[in-house]
Formats: sequence, structure tokens, C-alpha cells
Amino acid sequence: SRKSARGEELAAEAQSKEEEAKRLALQAAEARAEGAKLKTAAEVKEAEAAEAEAAADHSCSVAQEARTKAEQTAAELERLSGGDDSEEDEDEEEEEDDDDDEDEDESEEPPKGKAGRGRAGAPPPNKGGKKPTPKGSPEQKLGEAPKEECKQQ
Repeated sequence: SRKSARGEELAAEAQSKEEEAKRLALQAAEARAEGAKLKTAAEVKEAEAAEAEAAADHSCSVAQEARTKAEQTAAELERLSGGDDSEEDEDEEEEEDDDDDEDEDESEEPPKGKAGRGRAGAPPPNKGGKKPTPKGSPEQKLGEAPKEECKQQ
């Protein structure tokens, strides 16, 4: 009777341990599934980050190309409007200025420079229509920023 009670006690303990083992195995399976799910999510995030980085690099390249093109265009406009490259252009402009002076009255002539400032103190006219950018100004240095930003990323 004592042996049978001990046997029943051991059988109940074994049953309990078996149920706990099943429960732990189920938890382990759930943890593995959750781990796989998180790993997949991490891989997706890495792929998205790589795509975003590639898009940023592309945008940076496009911005650099656009800035370079704009600088080249500005330089070309400056070269063309500078008047230093051909005497023929200067002669034509002088003739046009002479014609304008003959056709216009003094009252119709547009003001030159700021009020009260004569031509003697005024800077040369800007023929290109572009606001001159002094060397070392923030506007000029601004063109350098995208290169550095792109390199940092």
C-alpha cells in the first residue's frame, strides 16, 4: 500500500513534469516563431534603409549635377554678358546706347541706380540680369554645402 502510494505519487509528479515540458516546448516554439518574425521585420527594415540611402545618394548626385550645370550656365552667362570676349558686341551696344539717347527725352529716361546717385559712383551696369555675388559671400559658399552633406551621408 505504501509502495502503491509512492508509485502513484511518482506517476503524478511525472505527469506534472511532462505537462510542464510540453508547456515549455510550446513557449520555445512561440519564441522561435516570434524571433523569425522579428528577423524578417529587421531584414525588411534593412532593405528599406538601403533603398532610402540609395535614393538619397541618387538625389544628392542629381542635386550636384544640377548645381554644376547651374554654375556652368551662370559662368557662360557671365562670360557672354561680360563684354570682354568680343569688341564687336561692345560696338553694337554703344551704337544701341547712342540710338537710345537720340530717341528719348530726358524725362522718359529711366532712373540710373539709387535716387541721388550719379553714374560716377554707380557700379557698372549688370547686363546679365543676375545679381552679382561677391566673392566669399554666403550665397557663393552655399553652393559648396550639398557636396559636403552628400559625403557625410
